[in-house]
Amino acid sequence: MEHELEYELELKRVKEQETVERKPKGLALKASAQSDINEEKEDAEHDETISLLTKRFSRFLKKKSRDRNQQKRRYPKPNE
Repeated sequence: MEHELEYELELKRVKEQETVERKPKGLALKASAQSDINEEKEDAEHDETISLLTKRFSRFLKKKSRDRNQQKRRYPKPNE
């Protein structure tokens, strides 16, 4: 029984040494400020494009509704 305890203690010591000797793996990532700037520019351009598209579409809808109203006024229904 004594040998088993000594063996287990020795295993624990070996495992502890292995964990102490192991260096944690580090992960190095390259950071690029240029890509952040490009993303911001693309986002700004995208926002401008969407706002322009929205503006044009709303103008189109207004014009279309105006044209429909004028057509109704031009051609009244004949009275029976």
